Amino acid sequence: MKHAIYILLFTSWINTGLIQAQWVQTGGPAGGYIRAVATSSNMVGGTNIYAGSTSQGGIFLSTDNGQSWIRRSTGMISDDIYSLAVRGTSLFAGTLGEVYRSTDNGSTWANASTGLSGTVVYSLLVSGTNLFAGTDNGAFRSSNDGMTWTQINNGLTNMTVRVLAVFDMYLFAGTAGGLFRSLDNGSSWSSEITGLQNKQIRAFSFSGANLFVGTTDGDVFLSTDNGLSWTPASTGLTGLTINALACYGSNVFAGSRYGGVFFSTNSGTTWTAVNNGLTNLGINALAIYSNGPSDTILFSGTEGSGAFVSTDNGISWTQSRLSNTWTNSFAISDTNLFATSYGGGVFLSSNSGSSWIQVSTGLPDYWVTALATSGMNLFAATHYVFRSTNNGTSWIAASSGLPNRYIWALGVSGITLFAGTEAGVFLTTDNGTEWSAANTGLTNQNIRAFAFSSNHVFAGTLGGVFRSSNQGSSWTAVNTGLTNTLVYALAVAGENVIAGTLGGAFLSTDDGTTWTPVSGLPSHRQVRSLTSSYGGLFAGTNAGGFFVSTNNGVSWTSVNTGLPNSTVHSLAVSNTQIFAGTYRDGVWKRPVSEILTSVKMLSNDYPSHLRLEQNYPNPFNPSTTIEFALPKAGIVSLKVFDIVGREVAILVNESMQPGYYRTQFNASALSSGVYFYHIQAGDFSQTKKFVLLR
Repeated sequence: MKHAIYILLFTSWINTGLIQAQWVQTGGPAGGYIRAVATSSNMVGGTNIYAGSTSQGGIFLSTDNGQSWIRRSTGMISDDIYSLAVRGTSLFAGTLGEVYRSTDNGSTWANASTGLSGTVVYSLLVSGTNLFAGTDNGAFRSSNDGMTWTQINNGLTNMTVRVLAVFDMYLFAGTAGGLFRSLDNGSSWSSEITGLQNKQIRAFSFSGANLFVGTTDGDVFLSTDNGLSWTPASTGLTGLTINALACYGSNVFAGSRYGGVFFSTNSGTTWTAVNNGLTNLGINALAIYSNGPSDTILFSGTEGSGAFVSTDNGISWTQSRLSNTWTNSFAISDTNLFATSYGGGVFLSSNSGSSWIQVSTGLPDYWVTALATSGMNLFAATHYVFRSTNNGTSWIAASSGLPNRYIWALGVSGITLFAGTEAGVFLTTDNGTEWSAANTGLTNQNIRAFAFSSNHVFAGTLGGVFRSSNQGSSWTAVNTGLTNTLVYALAVAGENVIAGTLGGAFLSTDDGTTWTPVSGLPSHRQVRSLTSSYGGLFAGTNAGGFFVSTNNGVSWTSVNTGLPNSTVHSLAVSNTQIFAGTYRDGVWKRPVSEILTSVKMLSNDYPSHLRLEQNYPNPFNPSTTIEFALPKAGIVSLKVFDIVGREVAILVNESMQPGYYRTQFNASALSSGVYFYHIQAGDFSQTKKFVLLR
């Protein structure tokens, strides 16, 4: 009986005081394509802010006015979010052809799309017991929270419904061909509206008896007769499409594409731009939450830079720490770390990622594909190359001689800067003042990666690896044994060269002359990034996470504890930290020493059975070594518990290949006593006791 009670305690305690070697998220860079913003009160009297992102971004929730965000997309098959709506404790999200409903603040989602047709749900509206959806196949209505839908297109002559709104007893549908009005919850629609004929409607809001719509022409129109007639109200508006409108009291806000946010206090008679601090002027969404005149918060969702927050009616803006970014490249200069937020420009951190600032002034294109440093020069690649000599504070073009094609890779060897484009390799020796093509021998000119050894330059292309022994003057294909020639990453480690491809990684020990598949990296996963430092070689994969090799790429081990995103597009080592740029979750970091010493593969021989060895030394103070053997690949968990069954440390929680392993446990934060370490791998589990003696 005592034994049974002990086991129950051992498995049921809540985790407290946990020691966990794992990845942690940095403070950014902020960014993401925010298409919808919604707010509601939470149970403790605060505000829930929901942000919906496209580019498979999903839903984010903030309970602290945008200071921090957590992803909330569990259960969504499609997480390109175009619309949001809130009714009480129910949250609705419109995606690519589907509606989802959550009753737990977005923690879990259920499909609510029966009867709904269309490829995009552009808008959602809650009105009483009805839920309305605007799609590219017209309007739909549900009276049971999305369980079933009925199409309501009678009288709609344009089926692209971009916005829905309710005012007084009227339901409005803004379409790509004008505004429509209904008095019977959408059962029939009237187009007898003057002033908006053939206008493409993108936004709707109202203040008192004043109704406002925004159009793709960059105009706002005003109605004072329940939407029957409309007059222009656009003086001072300079942006393109008006994507969003929001009203609070007599204040009206308009969010435009490329013009930022505009503010009117006279019903749209005149508008003033309010963009101080708003580093991205592509506004997709606006929302207001107010607990009174002195506590009003305005939120804006942008095209690539995430969300911004204003507490002074838009006079000043602060970028929210919503990090839904595709971080696809890094660069390091002294203590500065630079990262690109794909679609959001360049960001700088001078405190190991704790905070980031956008440094993109002068960049005409925020779709930055690659970064590199050379001396005091920082280079950023888009369709062209731009140079900064002041850590990104300002940028100038450095592209003379480059074709107008995307540049996917930058590399530096001595005084030579290499640019890998869709039209081959280009070189400059004067910091980008003049570029020249260097394509002799390149039979595939779609360049994706560079690597440099003491004697050679390697170029990874979508047709294999090419090698140059004369700084790019001529190239030779070196693909023997390379069974996948779509090469996205290259690295040199010791005397070895590693190529990351669409189908795993390959290793060469003879300067690329021959290649063999590596052990431990999944062969069905794309290897997107490679870097080496401190004697370790690191790999980021597509949907496979992060891997480390301590023998120059011969064998690999996954190290993903704490890393929620399994797609790692970029890697960099700065000082003692390694940084991983993910798809949709920003930048994560971890001490290099922790990765290199956490779990070490002793041998990749196949053990006959799974075995957990007794630690040594035992007793120990404060560190000890634990070894174990895995006969087959799988998820392995190795945890430490105290005498009453509380989990106090996670040593391993990874997908691992067969072999013999060793890991270190440092208990410097624990008090003396008896502890247990427990391994779980598939159906096998085993527990051993050890003693910490101070």
